[in-house]
Amino acid sequence: MKKQLLLLLLSFTSLLSYGQIDGINIFSSLSGFRNVGYEDNLFTNAEIGVGFLSNSRFSPEMSIGYLGASPDTQIRVVTRDGSALEQQVKSQVRGLLLNAGLVTRLTKRESIWLYTLTNVSFAANTTFKSRLFEGDNLNNLPLRETITERDNSVFFNIGLGVEGFIDEDEKWSASLVLVYTTFDVFNNFKDFKFEDSDTNLALPSNGGLGLRFLIRYHL
Repeated sequence: MKKQLLLLLLSFTSLLSYGQIDGINIFSSLSGFRNVGYEDNLFTNAEIGVGFLSNSRFSPEMSIGYLGASPDTQIRVVTRDGSALEQQVKSQVRGLLLNAGLVTRLTKRESIWLYTLTNVSFAANTTFKSRLFEGDNLNNLPLRETITERDNSVFFNIGLGVEGFIDEDEKWSASLVLVYTTFDVFNNFKDFKFEDSDTNLALPSNGGLGLRFLIRYHL
C-alpha cells in the first residue's frame, strides 16, 4: 500500500514538473452516490488530484481520495427465551482511494463545455464493519457483537459532465458530473455472519448513481 501511494505521489510530481508544456491542472472534488437498490443508502468520496493535457480533447488525470459509506440499517424482531427482542444491524465502509482516469471533451473549451469521464479506482485496505445491537428497547439497544474485515477492491466509474470557467482569467473552473460507479458497497458483507444470531448481511449487489462536484485550478 505504501509503495502504491509513493508511486502515485511521484507521478504527481513528475506531471507537475511539465505543467507549462502539458496544461497541468489541480482539482478537488466531492462525490455522493446512492446505491440503486436501496432508498436510504448513501456513500461519498472526496478527492484531490492532478490532470494534464487539459488543452487537448483527451486529458488524463490521477487522484487520491477517501471513501465513506453507511449501508442500510436493518431492523428485525427475534424471539429469545420466549421474549420478543429488537435487533438492529449498523454497517460502515471506510477506505483510501487511488484513481486514474480520462476526461474526453465533447465540445469546444470555451466558457462552458461538455465532457465524459471514465476512471478506475483502487480501494486500498478498505474497512468493512458491522455491529449487531439487541434488546427490548429500540431506542437504546446494547451492542451484542461486532465484525470487522479489511480488503482491497477495484471498481470503475463513468460519467457525463459540464464544466465552465468561473473567473475572467480562466484559471478556475467548476464542474458537475453525473456518475455511475460499479463499486458494490455490499459485496464484502455477504460473508459476514454473527456468531450469536441468525441475522446475516446477505444483500444484493448493486452499483451506484451519483453526482460529483469539482473545482479545478489551471496552471
